[in-house]
Amino acid sequence: MKFQSILLFGLFLISASSASATNFYVGVNAGALQQEGKFKVVDDALNPSVGIDRPKNYELPDGSDLTYSLFAGYKLASDLFFEVGYANNAEIEGEIRQQPSFTGEPDRAAIEDYETGYIYAAFVGVWPVQNNWAFSARLGFSVWDISYKQYSADIPAGGLTDMADIKDEPTTQANRLVSQLSDTTSAMLLGFGVSYAINKNIELKLSVESHLGDFAFTNLELDYDATSVTLGGAYHF
Repeated sequence: MKFQSILLFGLFLISASSASATNFYVGVNAGALQQEGKFKVVDDALNPSVGIDRPKNYELPDGSDLTYSLFAGYKLASDLFFEVGYANNAEIEGEIRQQPSFTGEPDRAAIEDYETGYIYAAFVGVWPVQNNWAFSARLGFSVWDISYKQYSADIPAGGLTDMADIKDEPTTQANRLVSQLSDTTSAMLLGFGVSYAINKNIELKLSVESHLGDFAFTNLELDYDATSVTLGGAYHF
């Protein structure tokens, strides 16, 4: 992906600027990511080339699942750091549900799955307190990639419980449609955390981050936000 190339370039710049290695650190963290999103049809129109079935007032399934990230940073001053990283988020699998339609069209049923990942760059301010503890705040931006797939079909006479095989091939569901969308967008990153230094090299981190962004698919928009709570560690060289 193109944003992974941007990340690698950022890591190269940090590594090149830290030849002494005294201010350089790397780390990893993992935790839970809460994702929410809602589709909007722009100008009350839907271009057939978009290929998604009846997205009016349609929300992504709320999901809380695993996220993990790798990061690297450089100490700019005693209380200021610059950090870049890459996060991969587990795929969210939706449940079968009735899908609202446009006026004059029958409702259908749908399942949707989506997967996201992002790179980020941020400035991190750190405020030490007693006994090796410190508070931190971060401000930056992230570049997100989303891969979205929707499975939809007519609602059978028996109701939605008969739609369990909507994702399977072959399927007997009438007028089945599989739609796929993808996009890359930027988002604002806000976060805070607390850390504990085990020694001069090893540090444990607890972080909360929020990302606010929008995805655009032709004349569809997806208002999206995500909040993560992660625990990890960093090694200072």
